[in-house]
Amino acid sequence: MGALAGFVNAPVTKGYCLLVVGASLLSSYTHSSHTLRLDTTRILRKGELWRLFTSQIAFQEHPQTVLGVFLLYTFRHFERQMGSRKFGSFLVLSTLLATSTEMAIAGWLGGKGRIGEGLVLSPGPFGVVYALFVLFYTTVPKLHPRLLRVCGADLSDKSMYYAVGAQLLLGGGWKTAIPALCGLFAGILYRRNVFGMQSVLLPQVLCRGVASVLEPLLQARRPTTRVRGGAERRRRRAGMAGREQLLPGGDRAPGRGGGGGREGGQLAPPPPPPPASEDAIQMLMGLGFERGAVVRALQGADNNVEVAANRLLQGP
Repeated sequence: MGALAGFVNAPVTKGYCLLVVGASLLSSYTHSSHTLRLDTTRILRKGELWRLFTSQIAFQEHPQTVLGVFLLYTFRHFERQMGSRKFGSFLVLSTLLATSTEMAIAGWLGGKGRIGEGLVLSPGPFGVVYALFVLFYTTVPKLHPRLLRVCGADLSDKSMYYAVGAQLLLGGGWKTAIPALCGLFAGILYRRNVFGMQSVLLPQVLCRGVASVLEPLLQARRPTTRVRGGAERRRRRAGMAGREQLLPGGDRAPGRGGGGGREGGQLAPPPPPPPASEDAIQMLMGLGFERGAVVRALQGADNNVEVAANRLLQGP
């Protein structure tokens, strides 16, 4: 499990993805997905309260599992921004809000006979996925607003994720659309900080207890980029040395005034990169990072916004 380097600094997301995949596969192979659905009749009349939990964990179909986990993995950078404790609180709050809304809508539609008595919605963490979509839409800027042009419409680097979300929302008709819309509603409430939800945190004792048990499984190792960075620096030094030999006086002994360099025949250090534009700084600050961290990331990435964003999202 430590090889899942994409989950660095995102242990809650990693554990949640493993839970969703495991529960979805288990329910599929045991043919028990019908016992996991949010069936209002069985919950209210037969007391099958476990459906309130299981209906938000396991997807019913394999394509839904693939699309849902892909989106959860994509949104892992929100945990790096919020911190694991606050992100875990967001998961709990969005699940509770989405489940409550689903129950209310299912009960109302079933009672009115609009769709049929005993409305049964598709199971799966639609609430969490689409609550995260609200954060994705409102806080993540478009790094490439005109990445592709199709039929006169400009597609950005975010368009693919919206297309995947639309497929997951519409794939099961109203049975998947209703849970997805409930998730969007939960995300809007959280984003607007209704009732101060953004300040709600899970108890520290609970977080420490879960971390002590699951940390060996969920902790991902950071990829070893230093070795490659060192090799790159050695290649640059070798290239500079080769260029120095081509300069006039480059083969002279140290201390005798090598051409074009500092005293001792050494080349002057390369000039620092130009200061980052204010537009690039504001774009990355829109991700939730402080100005100082954004400026340092841009300087280390030669003002490449995409590379700087990836470094910021990877964490320290």
